[in-house]
Amino acid sequence: MWNIVQKKYLYYDTDKLNIKMNKFSKYRKKAILINTDTNITESDKELLKMYYKFYFSLGRVPTPADLDRSDEIYNSDVFLIRFGTMSNIRRLTGVPQIKITKEDLITKEAIKQDLISIYKEFGRVTNRRLKELSEYEISYIYKCFDTRKLNDIWMEIEKELENDKD
Repeated sequence: MWNIVQKKYLYYDTDKLNIKMNKFSKYRKKAILINTDTNITESDKELLKMYYKFYFSLGRVPTPADLDRSDEIYNSDVFLIRFGTMSNIRRLTGVPQIKITKEDLITKEAIKQDLISIYKEFGRVTNRRLKELSEYEISYIYKCFDTRKLNDIWMEIEKELENDKD
């Protein structure tokens, strides 16, 4: 009656997991854990209709994170297991594909230009002030410059300005 699965010294009652495996749970992990078919009874066509309705109610192309956060649709794992990729789902439902062009990408050069203009007007600024002045997220600035020190970024900006003077 009680089916027990042992995984890394943790015991799970698969009967309880099946009961708790509602459409908003972490589908893939539980399905792999209990090594069984899931309780998702909707057909592929019904899942695609559900995705399209969610797209329409959201007003934009849903991302996997949107699906995971929502209480009105299955977790993104359900769709990925059934259809492979989000692109396949979008193609099958007629939802526009998310296309990233070169203009959409934020480059280090664009961030440098933003920081140069800030530096020329305000000089070296603190993290808090930079968050207010820059159009880019501070974490992304650090990532592009491959550092966690604002001082290193300002030194690179100053070198850039010196090179421009020559």
